[in-house]
Amino acid sequence: MVRFVNIASGGARADSDLADFPKNIAVLAIGGNIWGTRSDWQVPLASVQHFAKTIPQAKLITITGSPLTAYHSALHQNPQVDRDIAQFLFH
Repeated sequence: MVRFVNIASGGARADSDLADFPKNIAVLAIGGNIWGTRSDWQVPLASVQHFAKTIPQAKLITITGSPLTAYHSALHQNPQVDRDIAQFLFH
């Protein structure tokens, strides 16, 4: 199975950009929520949620915490995100 990981991105400018996204690809969407602001201070959580809703097979994970764990670029360094991605890709 082909898998796709989307970290802290809305994925597209318009829903129509995702219309041809293959249905046979498993998708993991990860977004940050710093101190309940519903944002990773770069990308609104609503944008990542919208991406996950637009791709029916997408699973959404929200990382909630401080800027050290949930900030946009910190998501790429977060051990929890690494574990979630490894589990998604290899299980």
